[in-house]
Amino acid sequence: ADSAKRARAMAWGRTNAAAAELEPARGIVRRAVLEADWRAAERAPSRLRGTYRVDLAIDDQRSTWYFRTHDRPGYPWRGLDSLQTTAALIASPYSAGYRLVGYAAATPDASFSFEAREMMRALLVWLATDDRPTAPGNDARRVLSGMLEFKLAATPESFWNDLEAFVPRMSARDSVMLARLNRPVERGQKQPQLPLTVRLDEGGGVTADTTFRVGGRTLRIVLQRIDTLTTRRPF
Repeated sequence: ADSAKRARAMAWGRTNAAAAELEPARGIVRRAVLEADWRAAERAPSRLRGTYRVDLAIDDQRSTWYFRTHDRPGYPWRGLDSLQTTAALIASPYSAGYRLVGYAAATPDASFSFEAREMMRALLVWLATDDRPTAPGNDARRVLSGMLEFKLAATPESFWNDLEAFVPRMSARDSVMLARLNRPVERGQKQPQLPLTVRLDEGGGVTADTTFRVGGRTLRIVLQRIDTLTTRRPF
């Protein structure tokens, strides 16, 4: 059972602290500890769910677009999760964060919907934070580390040159695989990742305001939740 597996993994990790930091034991322990916790986290409505306005400015250029999220977390935020030591995980055995999936649109009254067959062309957005819905005391946290990831096609093409600086470099293995399949990544499908600090106020507001320097230019992104409407999660 999940509870017995979790307890046994944590007990083994405490007794074998050095070995628990080495693969493959590290991965086995982490999966045993987090599997049931993640299932509980993804069932609960996210307190960050809703429709967001995105204001993007690069020097004197301005753009505004919107995205609407699913009601529940979509995927663990593995970036933060993987940085934890096994000892830290055992001390606080909860998922370290999640990605909330959304769909972009040019206006706030768009349908924000798509057919499953259109997934590859959908203007997907991922709002990732270190919100930890199953951890004690999490609801009182008002400042979260986060990241906004989106397809370039969600933004005007005039912004693409600057935003491409935030697209993670593809691994050599993935590059070779796509070349063999003759499936180059279209420019508009590339996905910049912008780090954010997400703030929640007591009235239910969610905002983020971050400024970067890119190639001698100033890029500012402002995120504001405008309502708590969500779109259907297809998985």
